[in-house]
Amino acid sequence: KFTQEFKLNAVRLVVEEGRVARQVADELGIPPKTLYNWLALYRQGTLIHENSRDCTPDEAEKAELRAKVRRLEQELALVKKFAAYLSTNGLK
Repeated sequence: KFTQEFKLNAVRLVVEEGRVARQVADELGIPPKTLYNWLALYRQGTLIHENSRDCTPDEAEKAELRAKVRRLEQELALVKKFAAYLSTNGLK
């Protein structure tokens, strides 16, 4: 249900940028097992199958936007924790 481009971009984040697969999966809103399967297929050279169903551009955009929202929510939570820490401890 994902485009070839989406799969390759997800794999690229792990392989080329050295990011943690579980974290990338969480950010993209896909099960970690799915990303691990894509990584295995990529390493075998068989990631893209001609009979795989591509998702529509709207579905791909929704998935990307959901991933971005999740990442921004995580960043906001981190900023809030840091602000709370600074308010109680100050800069030392």
